[in-house]
Amino acid sequence: MTVSDPDSTANTDSSGGKVAPPTLPSGWRGYARQIGPGIFAAMTLLGSGELVDVAVAGGNYGYALLWGFALVLLSKFFFMFMTSKYQLLNTDQLTIMQGFAKLGKPYPLLTGLGLFLGIFAYGSFYFPAAGTALAQLAGFGGEDWARFIGALATLILAVVTLKAKKLYQAVENVSRLTILVLALTFLFVAIAQAPAVGEFLRGFLFSLPADTGVFGSILIIVALVGVAGVTPAAIVYNYAIYEKGWRSHRYRKVQVLDLLVAITGVAIIDFSIWAVAAENAHGKGFAISGVDDLSRLMHSAVGTIGPPLLWIAVFFASFSSIIGTIFLFSRTVVDAIHNAFPTRRDRYGKIDRDPIVKWLSGLGLTLPIVFATPWAPSTVVLAVVAVTIPLISTPVMLLGTFRLTASAKFLPQRFVRKWQSAVLLVLIVLAVASLGGAAVGLYSTIATIFG
Repeated sequence: MTVSDPDSTANTDSSGGKVAPPTLPSGWRGYARQIGPGIFAAMTLLGSGELVDVAVAGGNYGYALLWGFALVLLSKFFFMFMTSKYQLLNTDQLTIMQGFAKLGKPYPLLTGLGLFLGIFAYGSFYFPAAGTALAQLAGFGGEDWARFIGALATLILAVVTLKAKKLYQAVENVSRLTILVLALTFLFVAIAQAPAVGEFLRGFLFSLPADTGVFGSILIIVALVGVAGVTPAAIVYNYAIYEKGWRSHRYRKVQVLDLLVAITGVAIIDFSIWAVAAENAHGKGFAISGVDDLSRLMHSAVGTIGPPLLWIAVFFASFSSIIGTIFLFSRTVVDAIHNAFPTRRDRYGKIDRDPIVKWLSGLGLTLPIVFATPWAPSTVVLAVVAVTIPLISTPVMLLGTFRLTASAKFLPQRFVRKWQSAVLLVLIVLAVASLGGAAVGLYSTIATIFG
């Protein structure tokens, strides 16, 4: 990927085509029109998997783990803030993977490996969830064949979307629609519950309840971190802002605002569905072990309108994640490969000229369909497993970000902040600890389910 001069009259996108640089915004309307990359990345990472994880946490533990998810959102914002800081403020105009390459081949290689696995791990949940949602909306209930047909319909719709002429604008618009649908849906349902505000607020005070059901409290927190925290998947935000055309320090202000808006939108969605699950499932013998249970949860909350609202939300969340994963992950992985193996970069130049992009896109769209078949495991199991697998490269990614942002060797001295570096060090320690917890929790979950 060749990064063009941010002050030139035109940028190049990942395929090498000329792209007019966005006009710097002025006034709140100007800033509002520029908002988009953060929403695109957030909806890619959100998926219906996070809705399941949040509902499981709320249903099993009530409001007791809200503090953990609040920390997840803060860590997600901070990590994306730091990686985008490097990409926009480094004087050589390098992408984050190009920066990792300056530290040594293992950095882009291992980070790319986590994202490569994520393409298939996340898709293995997104396609069955989208297929189930379409089957339910069409009136076929939980029929396995209907889920498979729904997944195939989702595949066709994804292919059509990914062939749009103005591809980035198309997928960004899908993400904007998705966050609007999800936020309005779950906020409406949460308000309709008249939740206990005092209990909700107390949930932000630290507490660790006893394990409930198949999923231990530690595994739930790790799963949430995997979806919304400092997973390698969060690094794709840098490629969303690159495709948007934000290539220099001049766009830092609007980029930070963009990220704040995206994180706020995710918070509204997740805290709303958490409240619905806490009010209607916790302590009432209502176990959440599949997407169908979420439908019953919504029916319990707001009556017959609940299930259709849920299935619409699940489809939008899954579909947005599918096209985002294919678009952003494939480009990020190829940029990692190009920087780990410079001879391949010299051979193909631009990312989209490398056939690996098409191979990853094709395989990422087709292989996960297998998990929409009748013999596939529970979607809740898929959600937890999918967000845990890519964590293998988290420590390397965090260490790389720390090195790039903590030294004047890689960033101008005026942009280096000691307190930010200290926070990154804390995240590195937590990430290493989380890997141990994830391994133990994942083994326990699989052993419990399969006996």
